[in-house]
Amino acid sequence: MNNKPRFVGVDLLKIISAYAVVYIHSQGGNYGDTSYWAAKIGVFFNIFAVPFFLAISFYLLVKKIYSSTSPYSFIARLKFLVLPYIIWTLIYLTFRISKYLIQGETPKIISLFSDPVAIFLLGGAAVQLYFIPLLISGIISFEIIRNFLSNKIFYNLNILLLLTITSILTYEIILDSGNSFNLGTNVAFSNLINSTFSSNLNNNPLIRLILVELSWFLRCLPNIFIAMILNHPGFNKNIIKLDNKYIFIFFSIAFSLHLSSAFRYLIFPPFINETVITYFYLLFSILLSNKISEKYWITNLGLCSFGIYLIHHLLIEFIRPIIYKIYPGAITLITVSSCATISFFLSWLFVSHLRKYTIIRTLLFGN
Repeated sequence: MNNKPRFVGVDLLKIISAYAVVYIHSQGGNYGDTSYWAAKIGVFFNIFAVPFFLAISFYLLVKKIYSSTSPYSFIARLKFLVLPYIIWTLIYLTFRISKYLIQGETPKIISLFSDPVAIFLLGGAAVQLYFIPLLISGIISFEIIRNFLSNKIFYNLNILLLLTITSILTYEIILDSGNSFNLGTNVAFSNLINSTFSSNLNNNPLIRLILVELSWFLRCLPNIFIAMILNHPGFNKNIIKLDNKYIFIFFSIAFSLHLSSAFRYLIFPPFINETVITYFYLLFSILLSNKISEKYWITNLGLCSFGIYLIHHLLIEFIRPIIYKIYPGAITLITVSSCATISFFLSWLFVSHLRKYTIIRTLLFGN
């Protein structure tokens, strides 16, 4: 168990984010039509899940640099992500190959390796693994920014605010123009390429990889700059001083925007909307951390949340068929919630147990 003080409120929202991801992936499979509320809850969770994971990852990364007396190691940080990515890619590839062999679907094995760039570099071995190379791209981006910006700029709130606004607007344009990373095809800037060049440059593995990395770099920039603002000594000091009413205010703003977005009523353009929701939730969780005491189950689940994110898809593959034998006919809120809840808690048990072994913890979860 990690003995460092925990942000209990942040851990609580990490737990909800992890469950949200499990719910989203529990919706899959050919088990009939998806009911309205099962789909709507999926949309609600999708708005929050990965954006919050990404936001909190950069917030905690920058916080360590601002508050830690030990030097920040870029290589060590990369190692914490690269090793688990390699291991989980191999685990999911092995699982999928075994599954196809058992089901007699050998052509799918050939199809699986038809796109090695996606499989090995872009998280294509399992739907949730793309988050790790995305985070790696963000950490590389942050290292470039750290070395490019002088200390004077690094601690200048006005400049950081300008960089934040610029980066948010830039990615909003990329998203609205259909040039963001497409998780299904594992390509980026497809509309720009199709309208500019006669040949599809995404067919070139190197160009495709560069374009995806550029898209991810631009996706992470707002998170990096906002994390720098939130952790700025002057700004952070003012956040901590806020009284209890702001816990309610921040949550109310985040939840109201979140709920309206789930029903397609957007107050802001999509990426700006997502950013506002995510960071009001983050501010809420930071303030909440100062008001609630540390509890073992919250701390343990918070520590296990990244592992749950990585392992849950294996559990879903076994649990989902059982659920639909009991409740056949359609994908309903009951079936999806049952699958998600069982998969989530089993994932927690597995991860919590595996984390007891240092070598396994390092290889599978990074720390």
